[in-house]
Amino acid sequence: MTATVNRYFGSAIPSSDWAEIARTSTGQLQVQARWLAAQNIAPSAEAAGLDIQTLSVTSITGNEALVAFDATRTVGDRRVTYGGPVKLIKQNGRWSVADYTRDGRSVAASVFTHAKGVARQSGVVVQVVGVQLEAGHVDVWVRIHNTTSAQLVWDRPIVIVDDKGMQLGRGALFVSSAETSEGFELMPGVSVFGDFVVDNVTLPLSTTSFTLLAGATNTDTHQTVDLSVPVHL
Repeated sequence: MTATVNRYFGSAIPSSDWAEIARTSTGQLQVQARWLAAQNIAPSAEAAGLDIQTLSVTSITGNEALVAFDATRTVGDRRVTYGGPVKLIKQNGRWSVADYTRDGRSVAASVFTHAKGVARQSGVVVQVVGVQLEAGHVDVWVRIHNTTSAQLVWDRPIVIVDDKGMQLGRGALFVSSAETSEGFELMPGVSVFGDFVVDNVTLPLSTTSFTLLAGATNTDTHQTVDLSVPVHL
């Protein structure tokens, strides 16, 4: 049991190894990990590990166990805290991680793998395929289709608009594809999986919808492509 927790947090999470996360998790965590693994996102070889302060089994009731857990991790200039109790479920003789907290928020409850939303503008299509409402930031996973004959540079402000019409946070686009560069340039005629990460915003887990504003510049025409993406959880 503790070996599963160690493998999950000590190796799989720091490297974003979604295939290994899927093997050691269950429920909504496994659904998310399998879905992200299907996007062919390469595990990170340089990610910072977790500093685990507490890891001990507190209870076992039938096929469910709780593990006291505290750990921290530094990602860039952010300090992320992981906590418990970590919930594990025993299935087919194996223990799997079912839930834990990240920055005080249930990870399983924050993942929405059936989120929907689409926006089209000037030959660019952004289709929402998933969302995670974390403490301090929002991840909006998308499929981006650049049907134009030009490169797109994602240099416009990326923000969340809540149900009160307030613009919140500031984001960036991260794309798992060889068809990109550090300037977030998307090559002509490609479709990629991407992640709009909007920092400095915390949406409640009861959120049912919001709007993502994002935009790019067409490098041929120098015109901006401004997208207002409705997101439904």
